[in-house]
Amino acid sequence: MSLLAMPFLIINYGGEMIYILEQRLHSQQIKAERAQKVLHDLTRALFNEPFVSELLRPQALYTFEQTRDVCDKLAQSSIMKLSTDSMDKLFDLVVMGVKYQVMLIRHPCELIDITLNHIDYIAKLVKQSQTTTNTIEKAKEAFVAFARELRVSEFAQVRQALCEFSIRKRVKVSLFLQQKMQHHDGRFVIPTEGSLPNEAAVQMPGTIKNEDGSRDTFNYPLASDLGPKLTGDPFDSESRDCTLGQNVYVVDRKKSEPAQKQENPPPKHGETGSAARAAKTVSAGAQELNSLGSLLGVSSQRPAQHNFKLSLFEESQDSTTPLSGTEVIHIRQMNREDLARFNKELVDVIEGTFNIDSSKDTSKPTDIGDLLDMVSND
Repeated sequence: MSLLAMPFLIINYGGEMIYILEQRLHSQQIKAERAQKVLHDLTRALFNEPFVSELLRPQALYTFEQTRDVCDKLAQSSIMKLSTDSMDKLFDLVVMGVKYQVMLIRHPCELIDITLNHIDYIAKLVKQSQTTTNTIEKAKEAFVAFARELRVSEFAQVRQALCEFSIRKRVKVSLFLQQKMQHHDGRFVIPTEGSLPNEAAVQMPGTIKNEDGSRDTFNYPLASDLGPKLTGDPFDSESRDCTLGQNVYVVDRKKSEPAQKQENPPPKHGETGSAARAAKTVSAGAQELNSLGSLLGVSSQRPAQHNFKLSLFEESQDSTTPLSGTEVIHIRQMNREDLARFNKELVDVIEGTFNIDSSKDTSKPTDIGDLLDMVSND
């Protein structure tokens, strides 16, 4: 078991979680100021200096339960609250997303590309805040320094540890199924085509080097599927070749935007001063934190008036029943009538939380609704 896999696990899991939540904030047309507040809170919690320093320390991987707890703490760092059932299913999507990326890398060193793709995209999301930008830049510098010291064999051990971590999790995701990235039994489709990774030791398959120095050749059956070796630098965001770890939900969102624009007109801009005040970070005078919460900069108990709880998934009646083997998360997509009914139930709670005067603010109520129409109903 690798003692160096922790930053690759937590940073990529946290990044995938932010990807999904950012997609839903956009899809549900949450006011830009409030959506940015959520994203900035999540980013500062994930990349704050004490937590990143702890991740970079050689240590055994967290258990599945501990990793889920970290994701819980991340969610608690913002004013948006998730139910246990929603968090369970969100975590499943995060696990499957990172599992797919780790399984598809062509060389262990591409773990660098995956992690930096997450970091760089999130940096673009929060570029409006210099404080948050500085936080993520320091975290990136620390990770790059850490990664540059690792040998290829250590990257191989990290990849093996990450694969073993998620080997028992097999959830069918409709986005993956639609894009032919996943079989209907939950296994991933591993493509054989593509270019060779930009690593000095990587050579075109088809040559055998013998101990006496002679060389033999053979016909590699998939050679025609392989392109020339890539030339990009994984540490340079402009020339980085590997696209694993980029936000696949942006592509899915762009495909669905034309239909959404016809069905749901965009809300009016503007937010009351009381809503902005309610979104401010809770003051530092909090009660004692547990170790994970402390490292993430998250208070274990926040004043109720600062929080609002949203169920991002449709709650299942058997959510407490343990699942084994191949499992399918059933998530219903809300139509306009469902969304209107759901908003009506939440509007009183949300208006009370943010002290919104409905007579002055006629924009669409803040809600995220069912999280993702991207899990198979098969």
